[in-house]
Amino acid sequence: AAASPTRAGPGEMDPERLPDEMSEVTVLSFDAISIDETKLLGKGAFSSVYEGTLTTASAGPIPVAIKKMRIPAAVSKDHKYLQTELRVLSGLTHRNLVKYFGLAKDDTHAFIVTELMRGGDLRAVLEGAIASGDPEAAFPTGLRLKVAQDIAAGIDYMHNNEIVHRDIKTENVLMDEDWRPVLADYGFARKVSAKKNMTIVGTDEFMAPEVIWGEAYDERADVFSFGVVMAELFSWKRAGEDGFMTRTPRGKFRLDRDQVSSAIREGTPDAPERLAELILECLAYEPDDRVESADALATLGEVLEEWSETHGGAEAGAGHSRRPSSVARERKAGDASAEAAAAASTPEASPEAEEEG
Repeated sequence: AAASPTRAGPGEMDPERLPDEMSEVTVLSFDAISIDETKLLGKGAFSSVYEGTLTTASAGPIPVAIKKMRIPAAVSKDHKYLQTELRVLSGLTHRNLVKYFGLAKDDTHAFIVTELMRGGDLRAVLEGAIASGDPEAAFPTGLRLKVAQDIAAGIDYMHNNEIVHRDIKTENVLMDEDWRPVLADYGFARKVSAKKNMTIVGTDEFMAPEVIWGEAYDERADVFSFGVVMAELFSWKRAGEDGFMTRTPRGKFRLDRDQVSSAIREGTPDAPERLAELILECLAYEPDDRVESADALATLGEVLEEWSETHGGAEAGAGHSRRPSSVARERKAGDASAEAAAAASTPEASPEAEEEG
């Protein structure tokens, strides 16, 4: 039987990073987890995520995701990011935030144990839908609206707890097989502070202008990032690719708002007009001009209701039988087909040519 979880003392965490109530982290017995390193879910510069199991006295073996990373030096930035991720995971509970079970350690590695999201990340699902040749059938409008609403609910919950995520992007939205999205990867999360600037962190294409400029920022930077997520979700395009949502220092990192609006309307023509308006409100250049996460959440509810009314009262995703994991796999199939086509189009050298060489 697995050992009962214990609590790490508050002194093991940096009190400047996040609120005191997040200072306790559930520590699991190392014997309680089992990693299947043949099932790699993702890999970063400093960690890898695998499928595994967590054995508990009450529920027995539970399928989980296990992030394996070397225990960083106590004075390093990576150590601070690990502390932050653990404290956010353990301190916040919401259906649209990834569920945290605890931390296990051995002499050299830390293992963060969270719920297993078998649907992949939102970026993979979008690319799979595009690769399928019929993205609307693979990932229909109503379902995308519901996913956007759920992401907004997770963001609003974090903001209500005075936490700014700071790295919201499609790759950090994970899906379960029932199309429930959760926000993940809290290494850059921070308590909102109006008194001091925060460091420049995040992903360039999703970064708010004030963050890029190194100015003081707050939770409204997350709203901008969410606007980019929604722009990708409803345009079928990727920010920063093929000139879409490209920003430059010469242009003071301003977006082409007409381009964004047109891409959304072309990508999702059956969406209510209010959707494109909301996305542009999230993407406002000045933080004071952006909507708050609570307003974005409420508006998405209204947009979803309007969409349902114009589609005969249909519920989002009703009758849709595909799972996000199967949609995401279309991307790999498309990549394989492209590689095969490229190989087939490459002429083979003749024996005579080889001899001449």
